[in-house]
Amino acid sequence: LDDSMRRSGYVRAALMFVIASNSPVRSLSFAAAFITKSTLQPISYSSSRRTATFPAPQCTALHHVAAHRNTLHRNTATRCAPGDTISPARLLRLRGGTFAQGLSSRTLVSMQSSDSDLLGMQVFTKGKLDIQAVTFDLDDTLYDNLPVIMKAVKAMFEEFEKTFPKIDVTSDVFRAEMIGRQKEQSPDAGADLGALRHRTIAFFAKEAGYETPSLVADHVMQVFLRERSNVILFPGVLETLNNLKRRGFKLGAITNGNADMSKTPLKEALEFCVSAGELGQLKPSPLPFLHALSLSASQPSRTVHVGDDLVTDVSGAHRAGMRTVWYNGKLKPLPEEYKGMIDAVITDIRQLDGLVDQWSQ
Repeated sequence: LDDSMRRSGYVRAALMFVIASNSPVRSLSFAAAFITKSTLQPISYSSSRRTATFPAPQCTALHHVAAHRNTLHRNTATRCAPGDTISPARLLRLRGGTFAQGLSSRTLVSMQSSDSDLLGMQVFTKGKLDIQAVTFDLDDTLYDNLPVIMKAVKAMFEEFEKTFPKIDVTSDVFRAEMIGRQKEQSPDAGADLGALRHRTIAFFAKEAGYETPSLVADHVMQVFLRERSNVILFPGVLETLNNLKRRGFKLGAITNGNADMSKTPLKEALEFCVSAGELGQLKPSPLPFLHALSLSASQPSRTVHVGDDLVTDVSGAHRAGMRTVWYNGKLKPLPEEYKGMIDAVITDIRQLDGLVDQWSQ
């Protein structure tokens, strides 16, 4: 399965089938067949309600699975509206049929689990937390960053060809020059990736004979940053952020990247964005986290940071005294050396609602 399928909940759908079976190996093969042939939509769920939902507006029937003699079954006795849930007792009530027959309908709408951990969320730190603020990494936490960068770089080279044709440089040569410039400078001075790209463009504009290379770089960077901020959020991100905001939490971003948050779909949901590059120190340096704490007027022990990178996000936030949530959308194994730094793991941003519920109780 590719990363987009993993992020959209197919693996978690498979896990629910495996959990319901007394024969994991056999049910894994069934689950693999199901998730590669079905059109299941991404899931959402709440640990406080112990509910996992597979949105499917076109569905009119709720099919649920249960374990019986090492074979998964479906129950088609109950008709309900999409999004309805069922109790564990009804989930385990057998009504005959086979899993193979269940494959043909592919209309699973909702299932209920006795433990949200089974759906990919792990909570290592228990106990009540009076949360004041929640901060987020941006790239690869709230959206897939690779396609964004690829589009932005493509737009930059197209602009070279269209407006500044004398700049004749390949992507490999440009990248090598940019990386070389970063290595020549101190880590702090080279932290602002936007400024670094600007200087690299100006260098090639000057090499090509343009009289005002800085103005050329200004123009091309506008094109680059426009695409750099044209992001597609992961499913449920805005809904989750808005839910947290309604609960009175201060929400902000801490990023090593150079996306302009004010030009993204996040502009209304997040109250501030700390650009570590502009501060001169990238995460995991404590400075970006301390600046975010200042902007949110929150204490470290009452602030939760969510990010996908174990080094820049988890260790950085942990060192700053914040509670850490590792967003593991790619389902990577958890290295031993980070276990003491992580307070919780989520595999879908929509799990954050339930996690906050659990820490607030």
